Amino acid sequence: MRRFDQAAYTGTDIPDTLSMADTGYVFVPQDCEGGAACRVHIALHGCEQDAGHVGRRFVDDAGYNAWADTNRLIVLYPQAKASDLAPANPLACWDWWSYIDHSDDYVTKDGPQIKAIKVMLDALTSGANGDDNSTLRTAISGASAAAPPASTTAPALMVIDTSDSSADLAFDPAPDTAAYRVFRAGADGAFSAIGETTNPSFADNGLAPQTTYRWHVAIVQNGTEGPASADVTATTHAIPPACDMPGTCPVEIGK
Repeated sequence: MRRFDQAAYTGTDIPDTLSMADTGYVFVPQDCEGGAACRVHIALHGCEQDAGHVGRRFVDDAGYNAWADTNRLIVLYPQAKASDLAPANPLACWDWWSYIDHSDDYVTKDGPQIKAIKVMLDALTSGANGDDNSTLRTAISGASAAAPPASTTAPALMVIDTSDSSADLAFDPAPDTAAYRVFRAGADGAFSAIGETTNPSFADNGLAPQTTYRWHVAIVQNGTEGPASADVTATTHAIPPACDMPGTCPVEIGK
């Protein structure tokens, strides 16, 4: 069982503002340690089942690890924490009722806690497309990954998900001292920088629906921008129809 610093995955927020603990956990089976291809399961604890209330009882004894060990599954255990002040979450529940910012985003990919967990997932799976699978066990544990790309190397970039207003990008892990500079353009327009991140993923929000965009990314190290990646292209989805009765409306998988 590995411990990791959740602050590395909460972006500009500190974990306290998201009612998340400083430390999370991840279980990595021996086969995955040895380089076998493995999937990831995310286990969210219930109210009062966080490490602050019950120690590692949920992490160690909920039964996921024995099941995962024989099925080549890495288990990610993000941790919420109790908070008596804003955000008010005295039982250390995950944000199932919008207690963080009282917006409807809490049930979507733009929800603050969901976004942080997504960055953790991206870190764990950053080697899943043919790269050294050691990134699955090093990216989130804090161990040093082998052969990080130099600032003179263009990172590989992919679009891993889109919605009607956003696109999720993922790239090769960069050295610890490096950042990624992300550029976006329309279908035919000029590229402009839209942000920087030290994480191997980037959520581009505020996009127009049913619109084609292009992206590329460059590694910035010691103030020097390296070569840009190859361009990737994706088109955002249409705005889904309004749903007056949640639970009864059709859902298109992957949208």
